[in-house]
Amino acid sequence: MTPREEKKRLRRKKKAIRKALHVLNIALFILVVIITFVGIFHIFTPKKAYRNKGVDSFNAGEYEAAIEHFDKALGYNQWFSDKLNVDICYYKADAYLRLEMYPEAYNTYKYILDEYSDSHYNEEDVTYLMTITDALIRFSKGEYYGSHGTFVDAVSKGYTELAVYAAICYEHLDDYDKMKEYFDIYSREVGMDAYLCYKFAQYYIEQEDYNTGAAYTNQGLMQEDKTYEKQLRYTQIVCYEKLGQFNEAFALVKEYVELYPDDMKGADLYAYLDTRVNISEEPINDIYDLYGDDNSDDYLEEY
Repeated sequence: MTPREEKKRLRRKKKAIRKALHVLNIALFILVVIITFVGIFHIFTPKKAYRNKGVDSFNAGEYEAAIEHFDKALGYNQWFSDKLNVDICYYKADAYLRLEMYPEAYNTYKYILDEYSDSHYNEEDVTYLMTITDALIRFSKGEYYGSHGTFVDAVSKGYTELAVYAAICYEHLDDYDKMKEYFDIYSREVGMDAYLCYKFAQYYIEQEDYNTGAAYTNQGLMQEDKTYEKQLRYTQIVCYEKLGQFNEAFALVKEYVELYPDDMKGADLYAYLDTRVNISEEPINDIYDLYGDDNSDDYLEEY
């Protein structure tokens, strides 16, 4: 091969190499574009924005709306977001708990264990939350004996907001001193509310401390929450009747029957107190002891 032919061969070889490099550069560019395009949809997603909306709804007490936002957030398959997903699941489970949707909360905690590495959460903590949630499921079915131990243990570990469940379990187990003990713990956690005032009033009636019982009914009726107003009013009347303050009790029961005209126990209590305030001079042959002194004890059974 002559020197001239050799130069031509080298030029052709260099040209071929440049062409191959050009094709390779184009391929690499296309690959980068594809990766970038795909990455935009798997890295830059609205996941965190929906998570934040869910947290805002959660903090506002709008738990159903919060769950909807959390589900939308989890629906985005964002790369490198396992830690964020676990955080979302924690909030979602808590929202279910506040809605008393205990099986859904349990399944959400289980989803964390099944789907994500324990590098993103404490496995022992999640497992214990599942234990508590299982106790709430049993509690909701009326299994007070089988669930109260879990609540007592949880309170001892710092979950003092669960003291109310321990207290209710003890109430159903007829252990009123323990009931009072755990209602006291709960009241220190959340403060007094209408429900607690009602339960404390009931406890002190059982102890025959009617002055303290009446004080709690008065405190309960001053609360903004009126959910237990009917029960508190009735219990208040019973306290005054037990104290022998029949005029006060009768004035209150007149208001009660006006507010709740269909309440038969209220009507019976009205009839009983009427005999104490408006005493008839004619003897009554009360052969069935309808208006005996202990008759008002029976009125509390419904409440």
